[in-house]
Amino acid sequence: MTTARDSDSPATAIVLMAEGSEEIETYAPADVLVRAGIEVTVAGVNGLTPTGSRGLAMRAERLMGAIRGQLFDAVVVPGGNGGADAIAKSDEAMLCIRNHAEAGRLIAAICAAPAVVLGPAGLLAGKRATGYPSTREMFPADATYVDEAVVEDGNLITSKGPATAIAFGLAIAARLTDEATAREVAEGMLV
Repeated sequence: MTTARDSDSPATAIVLMAEGSEEIETYAPADVLVRAGIEVTVAGVNGLTPTGSRGLAMRAERLMGAIRGQLFDAVVVPGGNGGADAIAKSDEAMLCIRNHAEAGRLIAAICAAPAVVLGPAGLLAGKRATGYPSTREMFPADATYVDEAVVEDGNLITSKGPATAIAFGLAIAARLTDEATAREVAEGMLV
């Protein structure tokens, strides 16, 4: 299913970032999207300068509260156990994700985020999805866990973890632009 845009304005994406977010799963998809010409906003869930899951200092551009009510073409939710937990516990982040889902926008989650963030919010109901293998048992009964690097189902894109973060970003880019743009980005990155 493609959702290439007809508009002359570039597609937009918000990438959530929280204390404990997995660095590669946050920055690799954001980087791929920027390379595809998508306007990316990195939003801090619990501050502008969280520490990532591996201890690296991270930096968000804006706080979640500053984008309240704004709709993007896609929401990207990274994993990292601490980061996924922080996002799931944030009323502001969950409102953002739910609003985008209700508006039919693309929801993309990787690693722990499908099970920890989207599952409890009912956003995996009736969907095929993937995530970090150890989260398989956390998937709701009405979701189908698929053992693939990237899984697309309607307006949902999910991925397994750090090693699949570029493929995840490319899948999002293809949906927000087109296959040719995603292929060009992949070739430029030697993927």
